[in-house]
Amino acid sequence: MGTLLDERTYGMDHEEENITGRGITFEVSQASLMSILTVCEGIIPKSGAAMPILQSIKFDLINETLFVTATDVTQSLLYQLDVKNVAGVNGSYLFPAKEGIELIKRLPRKTLTLEQQDSTLLITYGANRTAMVRILDAEQYPALPSMESVEQLSIPYETLRRSSIGTLFASMEESTPALLGIHIHCCDGRLAFSATDRHRIFNFVSDVAIMDPDSFSSGIVPAKNFKRIVDSFKGAKSTEEYELGMTHNYLILRNSSFVYFGKLLEANFPDLQRTLNAADQGKMVSFSRKEMSETLYRALSLKTENNRITLEVNAAGEFIVHKASEDNEVREEIPNAVVEEGEYPVMKFNGEFLKETLLMGDPTVDIIQLRLTGQRNPGYVTLEGDPSVLAILLPCV
Repeated sequence: MGTLLDERTYGMDHEEENITGRGITFEVSQASLMSILTVCEGIIPKSGAAMPILQSIKFDLINETLFVTATDVTQSLLYQLDVKNVAGVNGSYLFPAKEGIELIKRLPRKTLTLEQQDSTLLITYGANRTAMVRILDAEQYPALPSMESVEQLSIPYETLRRSSIGTLFASMEESTPALLGIHIHCCDGRLAFSATDRHRIFNFVSDVAIMDPDSFSSGIVPAKNFKRIVDSFKGAKSTEEYELGMTHNYLILRNSSFVYFGKLLEANFPDLQRTLNAADQGKMVSFSRKEMSETLYRALSLKTENNRITLEVNAAGEFIVHKASEDNEVREEIPNAVVEEGEYPVMKFNGEFLKETLLMGDPTVDIIQLRLTGQRNPGYVTLEGDPSVLAILLPCV
């Protein structure tokens, strides 16, 4: 995991003599540079009041590799990019994040030349086409977190994507810091992800095996940060593998071109095991994810307190979704739903919460299973044939 950091550190300690008379100069395609700056843009803090230097992105040119670093107080990101070192000079400087990224975004999709001229960066993007931005000395830029020797877990993108759905279930209330993130932990020797806002619970136990469960460090990573970095992987090949490590202070994600550090929340995640253990109890109704999603899309056009919807089984055994506002109403049967024999309670749930629950798990699995034990008890949502993922919804009473 330390390879990227080692390469950058070695290069900085062995800077070449400048025999060309030019400052740090390299050529790079606009598309390649912009793809990295877009991810970095999500790391840069919105305000620079506390540490203005964090409004910059660090460029380290080492031979034919550009290392790009973005950081704030909760997360850091290091990317590497192959470039052409025109002047044969290594070195570092700070690139202005806000206006600099916006400028690069608007340049033609062609080869750019970036040349340092003292405290100015000259960007050439065609014949008689140049731009100049002010750059800063990189000496005071914060160092990246130190690496620790922890187990590195190989994890595919699809597993990361499914785990990031937990962000929807995390709280947004700053008064409950333990609920602001996704709890990454070990469950029966496998990597697991949980989140809750006290109104609903998300639990995903992946296929990723943890070789040494006793030494694995669990922790809570801020949900928004985790979702943002995972979303940045969307353009990568679906088969690409990543590495995940957990220290006492950081989540570390990496592949061959980047290293990400996400600072863990200093809080204790609630024990959900007792609630999770009741997932196989109660009456079950199975229905199509696609059909329910389309019904909720229509029903949620009506505005009600807590987006309340009603689920019930009528006398004919049909599974009905009902929502009514002060003046309007939507009432639909979910076709081909399968209801277990016996009395089925009339349930009221937050429709938005139920809709977000349909996003979890394997998107190719269409059949959703909902178990209920009573009007005032939670509803347990699973996917047919996929025991790895579970959502729990508290009813609206």
